[in-house]
Amino acid sequence: MPIRTIIEPFKIKTVEPIRWTTRAEREELLRQAHYNLFLLPAEDVLIDLLTDSGTSAMSQEQWAGIQRGDESDAGSRSYYRLRDEVQALTGFEHFIPTHQGRAAERILFGVLCGAGQVVPNNTHFDTTRANVEASGAQAVDCLIAEGRDPSRYHPFKGNMDLVQLDGLIEKHAAEQIPFVLLTITTNWLGAAPAEVDVASGGPALGVGPVHLPSYLERTTIVTRRENQLSYNGMQRWAGSLESEFLQALGANLARMLGSHRVAVYPEGYHMLLRDLQGQVVWRDIAAWLADPTARLPSGADASGRVEAPAGEE
Repeated sequence: MPIRTIIEPFKIKTVEPIRWTTRAEREELLRQAHYNLFLLPAEDVLIDLLTDSGTSAMSQEQWAGIQRGDESDAGSRSYYRLRDEVQALTGFEHFIPTHQGRAAERILFGVLCGAGQVVPNNTHFDTTRANVEASGAQAVDCLIAEGRDPSRYHPFKGNMDLVQLDGLIEKHAAEQIPFVLLTITTNWLGAAPAEVDVASGGPALGVGPVHLPSYLERTTIVTRRENQLSYNGMQRWAGSLESEFLQALGANLARMLGSHRVAVYPEGYHMLLRDLQGQVVWRDIAAWLADPTARLPSGADASGRVEAPAGEE
């Protein structure tokens, strides 16, 4: 019988103590910092929610990699390991190693942007804006009105204002706009999400995994017609309830979204921790970016084309 208990697949080998502050201490520390969190000493912060950059623990392989690393000026075996991994994930033959995304932006924008140009975005991250404007170009935020009003509700407050974007494109010549950015989780808005809508294929969505409690693993068939449920004690479901429930979920989501761009990954994935299907998912993402209308290499989006029988769910 498969194990259904979900645990984190690692052991914690190092514990770092933190200083426990009282509410009164934290209020006083905030006053002393003039309510500017960047002026707080890190040791006075009990739970740091400022960033997710470099805050996770290192694995035993990462610690061992420090000792195994080859620091040769040229021909380093560490470089070849990095090259092979990048090529396997992206399929790109050439790449430039950088220590962080903002350093990569600095190189990219220095090549693509220049004086007199305009770069539209729903919202520019602060260092992204700085890198754009350091090149001489102008960074312009095209954000919907709901995103600028904290009191208004919207499920995607980071959405691009397409009317403003159209006006910006009409105002400037094509050569003045080197590219258009879309920030999916907008830090400036407290990580408010943005909606990606591919005009020719509808939204893209990945689903999985789904684990059902054992008491729901019943083979008896129940059907629904309009508002009535029918229970058939003589017929049995021959397939896997978990697997086919996930397929049906993918099909229903595709129907609700008006799109076939729903990919189902039965084994699940987590790009940061578990990485159960990391290479499969990255290849799908790369293929989708290259051609949003094409089928995914893994075939995971096939479930979005499944149709339920008429009148039944």
